[in-house]
Amino acid sequence: MRFLYTLPFLFAFLSCAPPSGQRIASTVSKEKKGDTYSMKLEYPQIVGAPEAFNKLLEVAALTHLEQVEDSPLPFDEYARNIATESAGQKWAFESIMKVAHLQGLTLTTLCKTYTNTGAAHPNVFHYYEVYDLTTRKRLELDDLLETGKLPALRALAKAPADSSSEPAIGLLPDHLVYRADPDARMVEDVKIPYGQLKGILKSRYIP
Repeated sequence: MRFLYTLPFLFAFLSCAPPSGQRIASTVSKEKKGDTYSMKLEYPQIVGAPEAFNKLLEVAALTHLEQVEDSPLPFDEYARNIATESAGQKWAFESIMKVAHLQGLTLTTLCKTYTNTGAAHPNVFHYYEVYDLTTRKRLELDDLLETGKLPALRALAKAPADSSSEPAIGLLPDHLVYRADPDARMVEDVKIPYGQLKGILKSRYIP
């Protein structure tokens, strides 16, 4: 029954797929500006996807903009709050989410955020997220990796085995990208070819 339930969803995706097999994504862009602040939010919307799935992408971009765990404020409300809090200063906030890879049954997004509230250096972060298009959910590491294989993945990335931070990964056309700590600045992405991930990454996510 679960397979039958997903058929309309898959058909809607496939019916709008261009010849390359990549499905079409549009971009929503929102901006607010005042004398003391500027704010920009961008996120993709997948043509033919259910409204609830596209809402997940909007909420993820908002969550990164506001740097909260969950339940972000609506964009306009957050902008009003920042306009009040930034009085007498020049503040800037950006959250730009784009499709990094969209093919098969997964979507990988990359969200780049920029925050400047007058400190010596702005905060810049990158966040990879992977979504399963059949379940319409964002995937956690446990969903993507075989049981107990995080140490093996860290070893491939030459990352510390005892790191307290959970890495983020993205599924790109010919490799997995490993980001040791998405909440840290100056972090290098590590590219790992799929050929090295057999037995580590679940087989259904290996092209």
